Amino acid sequence: MEITGEKVINAPRDLVFAALHDPAAMRQAIPGCQRFAEIGENRYEAEIALKIGPIGGTFAGLVRVFNVDPPMGHSLNAEAAGTTGG
Repeated sequence: MEITGEKVINAPRDLVFAALHDPAAMRQAIPGCQRFAEIGENRYEAEIALKIGPIGGTFAGLVRVFNVDPPMGHSLNAEAAGTTGG
């Protein structure tokens, strides 16, 4: 799956870049995120609970940050596995 798009944030670039590397800020920014924790340099574990209609699931995954170019941006790679339930 590839997610693309653009969102304009009315804040200084360096503050936005810092927030994208802050586990607490990322947890708040990701819908359904129950846990987002740093496990190494540019590596994070996440747990996300989502529900779409009658189907819900919990997903655990790893997020890796690469191509870091402060404060211009970075790339993310995420891998997740989950279970579904009603």
